[in-house]
Amino acid sequence: MKVTLSTIIRKIECSTIGKIKDFEVKILLYDSRKLTIADKTLFFAIQTSSNNGEKYIDSLYKKGVLAFVVKNPPKNISYYKDAIFIVVDDVVKAMQDIAKIKRDKFKNDVLAITGSNGKTIVKDWICQLIDRDMKICQSPRSYNSQIGVPLSLWNLNEDDDLAIIEAGISSYNEMENLERIIKPTIGLITNIGDAHQINFNSIEDKVKEKVKLLENCSKIIYCSDIKIIDDIIKQEIIDKNPKKRTIISWGKNKKAIFRIEKIQIFDKTTTIHYKYNKIKGSFSINFIDKASIENSINAFVASLVLGEDAKKLELRMQLLHSLDMRLQIKEGINSMLIINDSYSSDMFSLLLAIENLKQQALGLQTMAILSDITQSSLKGGQIVEKINSYLEENNIGFLIGIGENFVKYENKIKIKHKTFTSVEQFMENYCAKDFANKIVLIKGARKFHFEKITQFFEKRTHQTQLEINLSSIIDNVNYYKSLLKNSTLLMAMVKANSYGAGGYKVAWTLAKGGANYLAVAFADEGVQLREKGIKLPIMVCSPEKESISKMIQYDLEPEIYSLSILNDVIEQINTNIFFNKKRKLKIHIKLDTGMHRLGMEEEDIDILIKRIKENKNIVISSIFSHLAASDDEAFDGFTLHQGEKFEKLSNKIMSHFSYPIIRHIANSAAITRFPSLHYDMVRLGIGMYGIGVDEKEQEKLKYVHRLRTIITQIRNIKKGESVGYNRKFIAKKDMTIGVIPIGYADGFSRRRGNGKGRVLINGKLAKVIGSVCMDMAIVDLTNIDCKETDEVIIFSENYPVTNIAKELKTIPYEVFTTISPRIERVFYQQ
Repeated sequence: MKVTLSTIIRKIECSTIGKIKDFEVKILLYDSRKLTIADKTLFFAIQTSSNNGEKYIDSLYKKGVLAFVVKNPPKNISYYKDAIFIVVDDVVKAMQDIAKIKRDKFKNDVLAITGSNGKTIVKDWICQLIDRDMKICQSPRSYNSQIGVPLSLWNLNEDDDLAIIEAGISSYNEMENLERIIKPTIGLITNIGDAHQINFNSIEDKVKEKVKLLENCSKIIYCSDIKIIDDIIKQEIIDKNPKKRTIISWGKNKKAIFRIEKIQIFDKTTTIHYKYNKIKGSFSINFIDKASIENSINAFVASLVLGEDAKKLELRMQLLHSLDMRLQIKEGINSMLIINDSYSSDMFSLLLAIENLKQQALGLQTMAILSDITQSSLKGGQIVEKINSYLEENNIGFLIGIGENFVKYENKIKIKHKTFTSVEQFMENYCAKDFANKIVLIKGARKFHFEKITQFFEKRTHQTQLEINLSSIIDNVNYYKSLLKNSTLLMAMVKANSYGAGGYKVAWTLAKGGANYLAVAFADEGVQLREKGIKLPIMVCSPEKESISKMIQYDLEPEIYSLSILNDVIEQINTNIFFNKKRKLKIHIKLDTGMHRLGMEEEDIDILIKRIKENKNIVISSIFSHLAASDDEAFDGFTLHQGEKFEKLSNKIMSHFSYPIIRHIANSAAITRFPSLHYDMVRLGIGMYGIGVDEKEQEKLKYVHRLRTIITQIRNIKKGESVGYNRKFIAKKDMTIGVIPIGYADGFSRRRGNGKGRVLINGKLAKVIGSVCMDMAIVDLTNIDCKETDEVIIFSENYPVTNIAKELKTIPYEVFTTISPRIERVFYQQ
């Protein structure tokens, strides 16, 4: 959906200072740290109580941003000679008005979700259920605020079949703004609780504010067992505005349109029996907690309303998985279990967490470590009294209450307990053995810093972690997409476990973040992605005869690089019991244009065409080739020669088939350096992991990986003493050395030993000395201020992986892909 700067200026209330060449605005930016494509960006200088976006204008201008939305133009306006300032009264409202331009162009359904809890997981689960059947634009993560909603709407495209947008509020008069720009055709309210209650006079007022989102919806979905929601929807929507609309209420009550007849909770699964449109059915989910049951019903009903078949949905419900496990259950020290939930602090989420603690106990003594509740309509003493009743009703054995409210109203607590004013006071008075053989819920508002408690209790396993920034991957994908025509598709390379990052999580992020195709090396990698619910088309680059049956079974698309592999595929099609003769197997023809690794030779093309035309159950999805040196300017002539050969051979094949066939040859480097080779699709690999073709591009990419460990031991050695196996290092002076728990079995190469490698400790480089061992290495800490357990950076944004590649005389690909699976992958989003 193309929107130009001139269109924006014409559509919103504003004045302008300066003039620049018109351009398509691709990115709405309010956080200067997230700049990716300067010349396609419109920056919003938003003012808050703690910050002012106007102070970042100068640095962004120097980086190439030329268009700014401001309330107050810079005083030195003449300095910004080639920039334009769009002056408005309210910068946030201007962002909303600009996003509305795209929404007004969108002609398909928009499903809006609101409620106190569960908005994001319900949205994600609806997508899991239906995204194989329709193209969906959805709010990223929890983008549901006055700023997050317009950013979500800006992702809309003409070819999206549906948009799913979250809408959250924290005070009066906010929902009208969101309803005006979302213009939902379908509305869903999840539930009501104490989240953000502090800014409302009553729960009733908050529900009335939330249901404003539903005023103009043609279809409304909600749980009519929640009386306050049921009453207010009737009062504020149905009675006040009796326009024709469809109400889909669900619940156990007899008036519910989608009637819940029975809920059966087993050890690890739940089965929900329902009746809808006089037809009975049931579905099962791999969750047993109250919140997941409620969220699953909302997702199921919404998917039905969107036109999905009930029987298909019942099967898919079993595959639902939580993308963001806010309740983390981990093993702790002294045989304890930890349930960590520091995401929110309201009465509703607390009740869910306590119920989960009870369900997970399995004979262990139960304990809850809680902070004061920061979001509630109740007063201090009432809150403590309510918490006590929750704990009593669920037979929780012991409470540790942290915060002034717990201390002040300790007399309201009837179960066994201790109270403290702060985390620090608690940790001074307790030791780890007090929690042995217990299951402990740790739930606190963010300002209490309960992560200190969690870190104290967590069982140390491997102390080395590879952190993967999923947001950076999407930012990098968006950078490369900005170099493409809107019609050009993108294939994301997730082979070798997503270049060592972790196949499933990265693939799922890419599926939600704009990739059109995925590519893996071997069939087993594709099978794992399918079993995790990935629906995107998947090309298998190195199909083996023995794996073709799996590819057919799991709807994977083989690369055809020789006549022999084509013959193997044809044989399987004719004999495999999993192959439906009414369907067609998609294949990808690889041509050898000069790489001389895998690929069809020119002399084989005629036979290839003949064999494919003889077999009606085969269809060519794409024709492609592999560039040998697109990143090296010295071989640009050869790259262009490969392009010419690809053009000739692909045209010859395509001339024999009447249906459209995708062509692709550009890899990450060619996307940047050879726009003429973009064709119908490009293949993005190392670029999306933050490795650019040159220094200029590197500045535009976000770093994705961070491999970290700790110092496990520090010791002093004397001059003449040796370190490590075979006495490869002899100290020439008195030294301080440290042991780090990472070795060659983890992917920390032995070639980095004996002074060749470096790691980063407290901002200083430490030399790797002696031989690298299987599970650990030794570093020189002389003149570095550090202590045991301090963090050690193997590579990160501050010490890029390219440094290690240079040490090893290799490429970043090898460094990434040799990181051992035993290294824990930690995924996060910003």
